[in-house]
Amino acid sequence: MGLLLALECRRCDYAATITEGYGFSGLVYEAMSCRDCRELVAVPIDAKGPAELDESARGRCPRCGGTHLVSLRVAHGGGLGGERCPWCDGPLSVQRGGIWD
Repeated sequence: MGLLLALECRRCDYAATITEGYGFSGLVYEAMSCRDCRELVAVPIDAKGPAELDESARGRCPRCGGTHLVSLRVAHGGGLGGERCPWCDGPLSVQRGGIWD
């Protein structure tokens, strides 16, 4: 199961809802900030079970295809540790909005 994350900038009100973890599809996603398109995105990083991840998509921004990504480390023990808004560099807040499959 994965997490639904609601991220919001306290300075400019930029907001994004993204997923992290894996669901029934078997694809594993990680919450990241893309420095190329300046968006918060769920990036495919791996596959579990019979699922297959297209190698051209692994570790690439799903919006712009960019590779300048910074992990937000929300679900994997790191928590938000001073990550900044991709638009104005303000502090991000995160709410765990539920789970997804």
